Amino acid sequence: IVSGDLPPKLALDTSTGVISGDIASDASASSPYNFTVEVTDGQQSVRADLSITVYERLRVTTTSLPDAYKNTPYSYTVQADGGDRSGYLWSISGQPSWLSIDATTGELSGTPVDSAGTYTFTVTVDDGLQSASRTLDLTVNPATWYVDAVNGDDSHKGTSWGDALATIAKAVSVATDGDTILVADATYNETNLNFNGKKIYLKGVDYHSGGLSRPVVDCQGNGRAFYFGSGETEDCVVENFVIRNGRVENTYGGAILCENNSSPTIKNCVFENNEAVDTNSSWDNEDGGAICCKDFSSPRIINCVFHGNSASDDGGAICCDSDTSPQIIDCSFGSRPLPTSVRVFTATVSAKAVGECASRVASNEIIVRLKPGFEGCLDRVAAVVGAVRRKRIHKDGRGLLALLRLPAEARLQNAIQALKKLPFVKYAEPNRLVRLCFVPDDPLYNSSGTWGQSYQDQWGLYKLNAEAAWDTANGSGVVVAVVDTGCDINHPDLKDNIWTNPGEIAGNGIDDDGNGYVDDVHGWDFYDDDATIEDTNGHGTACASVICAVTNNAVGMAGLAYGAKIMPLRALPWVSDIVEAIYYAADNGARVISCSFGGGYSEAEQDAIEYAVQKGCIVVASAGNDADNGDGIHYPSSFRATICVSATDVNDQRASFSNWGTAVDVAAPGCDVLCARASGTAFGLDVPGYPDYCRAYGTSLSAPFVSAIAALLLSKDPSLTPYEVRTMIRASSTDLGSCGFDLYFGYGRVDAAAALSQERAAVWIHNLETYFLVKGKVEVKGTVQSANLSDWTLYVGEGETPSSWQQLSSGSSEVNNETLVEWDTTSFDDGFWTLKLVLETTTGAVFEDRVTVYVGNKSNTAGGHGGAIYCASGSLTMTDCAFSGNSANWYGGAICCWVNSSPTVTNCTFVGNNANYGGAIYCWDSSMTLTNCAFRDNSADSGGAIYCEDTSSSTVTNCTFSGNSADYGGAIYCHYDSSPILNNCILWGNSADSGGNEIYIEDSGSSCTLNYCCVDNTGYGGVTGNITENNCIHDDPQFVDAANGDYHLQDTSPCIDAGDNSLVPADVTTDLDGNQRIVDGDDPPDGVATVDIGAYEYQP
Repeated sequence: IVSGDLPPKLALDTSTGVISGDIASDASASSPYNFTVEVTDGQQSVRADLSITVYERLRVTTTSLPDAYKNTPYSYTVQADGGDRSGYLWSISGQPSWLSIDATTGELSGTPVDSAGTYTFTVTVDDGLQSASRTLDLTVNPATWYVDAVNGDDSHKGTSWGDALATIAKAVSVATDGDTILVADATYNETNLNFNGKKIYLKGVDYHSGGLSRPVVDCQGNGRAFYFGSGETEDCVVENFVIRNGRVENTYGGAILCENNSSPTIKNCVFENNEAVDTNSSWDNEDGGAICCKDFSSPRIINCVFHGNSASDDGGAICCDSDTSPQIIDCSFGSRPLPTSVRVFTATVSAKAVGECASRVASNEIIVRLKPGFEGCLDRVAAVVGAVRRKRIHKDGRGLLALLRLPAEARLQNAIQALKKLPFVKYAEPNRLVRLCFVPDDPLYNSSGTWGQSYQDQWGLYKLNAEAAWDTANGSGVVVAVVDTGCDINHPDLKDNIWTNPGEIAGNGIDDDGNGYVDDVHGWDFYDDDATIEDTNGHGTACASVICAVTNNAVGMAGLAYGAKIMPLRALPWVSDIVEAIYYAADNGARVISCSFGGGYSEAEQDAIEYAVQKGCIVVASAGNDADNGDGIHYPSSFRATICVSATDVNDQRASFSNWGTAVDVAAPGCDVLCARASGTAFGLDVPGYPDYCRAYGTSLSAPFVSAIAALLLSKDPSLTPYEVRTMIRASSTDLGSCGFDLYFGYGRVDAAAALSQERAAVWIHNLETYFLVKGKVEVKGTVQSANLSDWTLYVGEGETPSSWQQLSSGSSEVNNETLVEWDTTSFDDGFWTLKLVLETTTGAVFEDRVTVYVGNKSNTAGGHGGAIYCASGSLTMTDCAFSGNSANWYGGAICCWVNSSPTVTNCTFVGNNANYGGAIYCWDSSMTLTNCAFRDNSADSGGAIYCEDTSSSTVTNCTFSGNSADYGGAIYCHYDSSPILNNCILWGNSADSGGNEIYIEDSGSSCTLNYCCVDNTGYGGVTGNITENNCIHDDPQFVDAANGDYHLQDTSPCIDAGDNSLVPADVTTDLDGNQRIVDGDDPPDGVATVDIGAYEYQP
């Protein structure tokens, strides 16, 4: 080489002319290499100019691929580097048939049609000089299919909601192993849906707003809903459906049949009104009204509800036959229960708070109501529970309401139960906490964008047409009580609109007006029990300013009812103080009471609100800020006597935080609302340049807008009743969301000007509350009043937002809290039904009121055995289930175990079940294991709770039997060589007309052994010598409230720490409540944890 250079690490062999070597990895950076080579033979020389181009090593740089999804087009371009980039040629080998590669671009593409899984293949790139390969893995995830009976079509592809299929059957037919099918909340009139062994996850979803919350498979009596007969496993899932009106004739499995070793998972479903029917008077095994399992099939049934199902033969809800072992977990059998997130009102069930707020109670305070005529018994009541302080809250026609404070060492629930037993106590409840639900010349009224927003600073007033309303009324002459955290009465935009008690002289230390409150010049502080109403939180001041900030004063903001006066009542956060404040407001001249807070149910609070309404007050309550259905959970807004207000934003959309539900009457602005800031607080968000003002979010701000509109209406016409004000506010609202009433906006977003021009009318359903449980015949009362009345009609429709209605009654004359109809609910399916009362006037105006109730008449029934469940030759497992009101013509009102069955039943309750033999459970030649179960109010001819027959040998541990009844064996009946063993059980308060209140032994071959039991041994009958006791006690177990079904133990119960730990199954660690099963309950503790007798472990 005479000039130039070879690439690094290459060399020329001068004798052979060969250029060779391992080219340096970075040699391509300086390519091309130009050089001159000379060759000589000693006589002559020749030169040549040469060039070597060094290409970078060719390689596939893609090391992994993104996942693919079945039935969804896939595309991804594989990357390479090095070599001659202008000449890449791609190829692929070993790939699934649907996948290909573009030879010039390296793009992988195709639509997966094979089963989900991971596929391994090789891609190769070649540039004509080099080639490189890479082995890659591509994971194909299961497909998701979409079904929507409302907007779908089976000609669609079904890969999105916008391209949804219309039927479940179509989706099941195209889905393959591992696929998910999402089904929108609609009604599907389909039958005989068959997975054909495919591992499909079929899930109902709440897709549509309003209406149903889950899809309904309504078989319309034309067959069963699902058939599993191809060996389906637990990976085959049906979740979140209502399955109703399945019907099979002269065969089994009304809604679902599992056979041929098929064991799917069925969860979160409701089975109602399904049936297996005998139509030919021949025994054809018409078993399993809802579900039948045969031939080694063992489904998992989780969190399901069964009601109104029936079988002409066995198993009203479920039949397990032929060596099946299903698992039944957290299911409910009987008259359809409400979700646990809501309350049920009945005439006989005492009210209980549920949900988050239920646990927010004072540990040592009780609100108690004495019956009328027993007001003088307060001292006696206080003495019963050793109260260290008592306070009278209010006395009216309902009796005396008082607050009791217990000693620190007292047990609250025991004290409440003791009070409830007193004949002159109407109710007793814990004191609970609530939560905050958070053209004038006023500068902030006329301004926009003060804090950078794109709308008016007081956009809510503009949205509600405040200026037009002010041409008619401004709230003058009306007092609005704000029950809250107090009020900054010296705020420049509030001080001139604070109520002054005309009967009180400030600062003289005398109760001048005799209302029980000294120097209550501007209101009262019920929290500190004095006249200081200072707002150290800021919430109350903010709410008050929305109602009636002083307007046209060149200061700050404008209030919607700026002519009204605010009665500040500091009461939060305790219900006892809130209740007293409401009574105070009603008794001291308030016409409107604004409540921007919420918590659990309180009967005392309900009484106070109804009292205020009867005195002419309009009570307005915020819906709450949990972004959830607040019906029956959030109070006081769930009370029908209040106007419940949800929140909207500046675009008239539902605020993301706002609660919703059937209780919502109207909506009002609740986002970025301008309000006054209390001195010394940092409440809300700052307003630049205005330190005395802030912005806030919440239904807390929505309710004051409606309170202000109520004040405007009363200012215009003080004679309006609460029912008229509510009706007029509803009717004048701007409809949002679904046409007419809906769960999110009620009757619409309020409009102040429209309300003031609204025709006067009142329409109201009186005697039913939201989610009232109704049975049999129900008297429905109502009020219909209008000077221009044409006619009224009462309708009923299924669900919370019915799509169709049927008429119950009608009339053309005014009624005032009078009977509208006697509604026979027995002809209606169990579930939610909405009553709607419509008033039409001669002017064409239409007004309405509605309330959603719950019909609960039906239970599961069997013409033969096992009203809820029939088990033959199987070993099913039942955990955390409830059986209520089920019945069988013959054996086992709830459960019948037949021939070689060995079911395990743990943490279950049996209430009000009935059969000829075994009101709750019947066992024939079977060995049942029962643990932590409670039996009450079950009944039968023999064996009110349990009937054991034909060598049955059940083991019953830590169970409680009380209130069961029969002719023989109020709790347990033993016949034909049966020998149950009872460990750590309570048998007390059962009854038998002919013998054996607790236990009856029919024959000499039968026996019963009781170990460490609490039993009334005077209640033995039959062959009593065959009843063996070991370490039993015969004293009253001292239930907390047996009369109302509360079988927890009082702290003085002899059953505490009286059981035998060795008798508790090793895998049982909790009691029926889910509390620790074995604890030291002695008082004082003895340091030894010993199991209690009965289903509930006393928790010290």
